[in-house]
Order: sequence, then structure tokens, then C-alpha cells
Amino acid sequence: MKETTEQYIDKKYKHYSIIYTDASKEKDKVGSGIYVANGNKTEGYKISDSVSITTGELVAIRQVLENALSSPNPHVGPQLICTDSLGACLALETVNINNTARPDIITDILKLHNSLTQKNIHF
Repeated sequence: MKETTEQYIDKKYKHYSIIYTDASKEKDKVGSGIYVANGNKTEGYKISDSVSITTGELVAIRQVLENALSSPNPHVGPQLICTDSLGACLALETVNINNTARPDIITDILKLHNSLTQKNIHF
């Protein structure tokens, strides 16, 4: 499955900068990470204790967008964020701020995405 997914991404998104996010939880400790495949760059973040994995994934997605917005040399070409969190994808897809567990993070992501789009930086 992993190999098939990687082949699909390599073929369909050949000219994209690929960014992977992940979150993990051990007992009550949660962390998230970002891996930029084309730049071979990795970042990790400790998140507040006792939050959900979905929150961890949303924090990682928000961090990708914050990094792009604050970069002095942003990647101009299209970028693809890959996550394995169905919960994070559904939270972003439905964009119903009142029904999501972390409307603050969802709002941040939407605002960052809008700011990046205005600067012609596309995800």
C-alpha cells in the first residue's frame, strides 16, 4: 500500500513540493512533525499534553503553512501536504467551525491558507 501511494504521488504530483505531516501520542504526551521530501528537511514539535492525535495533525498542518508564510524565500511552485489523519482532513473539509473540537486551529489554517493564496503560494 505504501509503495502504491508513493508511486501515485510521484506520478500525479511530480512537479510539486511534497510535505508530510504526522502526529504521535504516547500516554498523555503528543508531538507532531513535518517532513519536506524535496528539501529533505525534518521538524518536530511537542504539543500540549492530553490533546488528540487529530489536534496534533492539525497543529502540524498549521505549522507547514506558517513556515511557508514566514519564509524569506517561499517555494513558488505548487505544494502538497500529505497527512494520514482522516480526522484532520474531515475537520478541514467540513469547515464547520461550531462542530469541530479545535475551531481555533481550523480558523488559523484557513486564514493562513488565504494569506498564502493572496501571495500566489498554493497548497
